[in-house]
Amino acid sequence: MKSFKIKSTLFSIFLLLGSRGFAQQNPLAPSELMGQWRLEKMIYEGHELELPNPDLRLTFSFYQNHSLRIYWDRKDPSVFCESMSNWILKVDDSGIVQLQVNTFAVNPMNAGDCAGDPDMTLGKKGNVPISIQNGSLMMQLRLGDQDLTYSFKKQEKELL
Repeated sequence: MKSFKIKSTLFSIFLLLGSRGFAQQNPLAPSELMGQWRLEKMIYEGHELELPNPDLRLTFSFYQNHSLRIYWDRKDPSVFCESMSNWILKVDDSGIVQLQVNTFAVNPMNAGDCAGDPDMTLGKKGNVPISIQNGSLMMQLRLGDQDLTYSFKKQEKELL
C-alpha cells in the first residue's frame, strides 16, 4: 500500500508539473486516445520497471465527449478509486502535446485511502506530456534530471 501511495503521488505530481523532455514526433489526434488504456509498465532512466504493486489495475478511459475516467483497484473491485475529468490536447511552445485535465466528479463510493490521491480530488487541474509510441500510450513525468514514463496498453474492451 505504501508503494502505491508513492506511485499515486508521483503520478499526481506528474499531472501537475508535466515534463520538459518529451519529444513529440507527430501530432496526436484526439481520436487516437478513444477507449480504455491500462497501465502496463513504467520506464525510468531508460529501464523498464515492474509495477510497484502487481495487483494494481490503473486505467484511463477516454470518451468522445472529452471526458476521462481514471479508475484503479488492486484486483478487488470492492476497494477502488474513480474520478471523471474533462480533457483536451494542447501543443505547447516546444511542440510537445499536453493532455490537460480538470476533475469534475469523484465517486462517493471510493475507498477511504482515495482521499490521499490528488487524482481523486474534485477540481484538480493538470497537464501531462502524452504520445502514442508503438501502440502504447505514453505519459511522462520529469523527476529532477530524469524522466519517469508511464506506458499504457489499449484494451480490446473495457475491463473495469
